[in-house]
Amino acid sequence: MRRALHVAVIVASSVASVACPAPRRAAPRRATPAAPTAKGPTSKPKKLPAPRTPPCLATLAVDRSSGKAICSARLGAEKIALSSKSCWVDALVHRVAGTLRFPCAGGPIELVFGRHRFTGSVRHCSVEARAITVFPWRDGCKWRSEQRIRGALGRGRLRYSYREAPLPGQSGCWTSSCTATAELAIW
Repeated sequence: MRRALHVAVIVASSVASVACPAPRRAAPRRATPAAPTAKGPTSKPKKLPAPRTPPCLATLAVDRSSGKAICSARLGAEKIALSSKSCWVDALVHRVAGTLRFPCAGGPIELVFGRHRFTGSVRHCSVEARAITVFPWRDGCKWRSEQRIRGALGRGRLRYSYREAPLPGQSGCWTSSCTATAELAIW
């Protein structure tokens, strides 16, 4: 129970952590009071341990040079599954490796694939990010894609999804749209 409390405190705060001792099998030790001196009791303030990286982030690179822990990694799609063999999708993750970067304590995340960016957030090691594109299609209409990347960082993989539709207010657009999915491996 104490160990779970320790991890929750670390995940919730990037400034400091409160160390709760792990459960012991032996009887707990009693603290001995400091010996009094002419100046009073001598007790030094305890130094708090540095915040630990949550286990779900253990495989990511951590840069602390800015004073804040910034997690990063590379990722890429192994194979994109299309809803139909005849589909063409404006997939931003196709044929290019990407990078992800975010504060290790959680917050805004940026995933970059070439010149394309997904933005979103990381909370409790879960990623939620998206990118929107608009592109012309041979039916004479402009189409909009919404691409999402979601998942738990501790799995070593994130899920990619793609969906598209013609922009509203146009006529003569094809009614069939495509979807796609992929697994993104983190390394």
